[in-house]
Amino acid sequence: MAVSYEKLLNDSVSRTDHSDGESSSTSASIPIPKQPRIDSTFHENSRSAYIKLMKTAYMLAVSGMPFTHFRTLVNVQKANGVQMLNKCDNSNIACTFVDAIAKTVRDKITGIIESASAFSLLTDGSQARKTNSEKELVLIRVVRDGKPIFACAALQDIDDYGDADASNIKQAIDDAFAYSKLNIGRDEYVKKLISFTSDGASVNTGIHNGLLTKMRQDDRAWLTSIHCVLHRTELAIKDSLLKVPQFSVVNDLQISLYYLLKQSGKLNRHFNNMADILNVQVYCVPKVHGTRFVSHQRRGLQHLLNNWIVLVQTFEDCIEHSRLSNISAKLCGVLKKLKDYSFLVTCVQYLLILDNVSKMSLTLETEDIIITEVMPAVEKTKTRLDELVNDADDCTPEDLVKPFVFKVSTSVPEPDATYTLEKNLLKRGHKKRKPENREHIQLFMQITGIKHAEKVKDIVRGGVNDLNKCLNDRFSSFKTPLFDNMNWLNPANWVDFDKKLKSVELVAEHFKETLEFTGFDDSKLKREFKDLRWTVHNFYEGTEAKLLWKKIFIYRKSEFPNVCKLVEILLCMGPSNSLVENGFSTLTNMLTDRRLSLSHKNMENLLIIKINDHIWSLDDRKSMIDSAVNSFMSSKRRKMKLDHSPSYEILDKYRQKRQKRKEWYLVSDSDADSDSHSDMSDLEDHPEHIDVDPLSDQESLISTDSENEMEDMSSSEAEDIFQRVLE
Repeated sequence: MAVSYEKLLNDSVSRTDHSDGESSSTSASIPIPKQPRIDSTFHENSRSAYIKLMKTAYMLAVSGMPFTHFRTLVNVQKANGVQMLNKCDNSNIACTFVDAIAKTVRDKITGIIESASAFSLLTDGSQARKTNSEKELVLIRVVRDGKPIFACAALQDIDDYGDADASNIKQAIDDAFAYSKLNIGRDEYVKKLISFTSDGASVNTGIHNGLLTKMRQDDRAWLTSIHCVLHRTELAIKDSLLKVPQFSVVNDLQISLYYLLKQSGKLNRHFNNMADILNVQVYCVPKVHGTRFVSHQRRGLQHLLNNWIVLVQTFEDCIEHSRLSNISAKLCGVLKKLKDYSFLVTCVQYLLILDNVSKMSLTLETEDIIITEVMPAVEKTKTRLDELVNDADDCTPEDLVKPFVFKVSTSVPEPDATYTLEKNLLKRGHKKRKPENREHIQLFMQITGIKHAEKVKDIVRGGVNDLNKCLNDRFSSFKTPLFDNMNWLNPANWVDFDKKLKSVELVAEHFKETLEFTGFDDSKLKREFKDLRWTVHNFYEGTEAKLLWKKIFIYRKSEFPNVCKLVEILLCMGPSNSLVENGFSTLTNMLTDRRLSLSHKNMENLLIIKINDHIWSLDDRKSMIDSAVNSFMSSKRRKMKLDHSPSYEILDKYRQKRQKRKEWYLVSDSDADSDSHSDMSDLEDHPEHIDVDPLSDQESLISTDSENEMEDMSSSEAEDIFQRVLE
């Protein structure tokens, strides 16, 4: 066809030659279009099908579904009329797709690091309870368009390196970046790493042989070590509040209640039945001892105060009717505490303290927190705690429980009198209603010990003072000259501009090597910062620091390139390790009892895809899928045959044909005529007795009973059966 087209074109050119010479030269220069390959459409359709399969595998990984569900997802698409490839719906091919996607995600992260001026590391290790293998999760924090983002870089199996000591952990982290997975240049890995965030374990923060010390020894004198601020908060509370005997008793009571209701199904059933009788909403007693002490204790106290009266009535009923004689002594001890008013006041005040600390924790665990926001959050919390103590001093004993809708009343106002405690509880089933449509039920109980409530004020005052002192000690490293000189990051601190300008120069001097590696020009820094001050004063006055720098990076980075490089270093310093803990929670949810045989490679691939999904845009995901498909199809020859049976009806018809083929039996050639009347089941049980002549006619190989079925078959299906018979 191409030859005929070329001949016609030459004839046209020669005819035009006789009419017009100029026209002839123009026509002769027309290129002959290249004839497309005969299988180009076939390849395009196959690539389109692979893209659909890659998207399915990506959603499988993001949703945390097991590989065995891949077949179901593909069959659903086939049933909806989507054309897929044959035999590409098993768990093995799903693993291959996920591996290809994970490689493109790593390439994307490598590109982000290479385009950034600096990045910081956040790591933590954990030993899986189900597999007993030590894992080290490594995250990076970089700045993109003036906003800090986190990305999962690797999940390293420390067992491959030996014991979980500082040297082996460092080797695992180095392998993840500079040698095997991300393939970042050695110079970039050394020069651009500016901070390292971890928990306070000695393997990380040891002065002589700790991980941070060894990281600095790789020509990183500027490397800043940060002990996670959330771990500092937890340790400050444990060092102060839990050393107060009354608060420690509250903690022990919650643990006792948790195990009583967990280990005694009968008691738990009585508790729920009592709530049904009273028609009130109750909550489960949660586990309060764990890694996240503040949130667990706070949630446990909230549930305890809501369930207080229902628990009292449940325990009284069990003791009175001797329903749980084996734990009656424990129930009496807990009941005595619950009917003591001073203990109730202690729980309420303890919860108020944890509420203020929890607000600080929520601020510190946000993804885009800036390093200069840590100390203001701590100072604000200390001020709130002091106000809490002053408010408690001004309250009467009856008013100390009002913050949680308790009301105390008595007909005889004497110190030893029995008081009536009232509380409005949400009506059962009204939890999901709008606040204006909810109904409440008022419950009552008798309580004593109000004369000891005044002592709780002194307990709260002492606990708050100890907590403020521990917060000062735990966060003292944020008061070093380096962190003090970073306060200029907030424009609200530009009152003494000359002093802040000096701070800018000191911070630039500390990170000099990193800045020089990225093309920083310190001679222009001073002028740019002065121009920036004028720009902020005229266009961004009163703008919050994080929003300000985001706008500067997006719209004015070309005006202040050197200032932006320095700001990028400070913005990518991560004070909190919370996202690493979230990554381990994701890994725990992934390792269900039915997936304990999941290999480390597949585990890491799934984790990298799932954790990093939130940082990609739609265009990023599309480009990664395209790259994964290109890499997958170019690695070796892939299947190209499309499945043309997308609907349930065609699938059922296909299954029926396969069932009928199982009923077809081969008939031997002329040498086995004497055995033609033998039992067909013997042929099925002993297929080696079947003698097939490959040169015999195709129709003679099919039983006469199946001739009608052959008429309904296509030629390709018949050829397929014939080849199977020959084999």
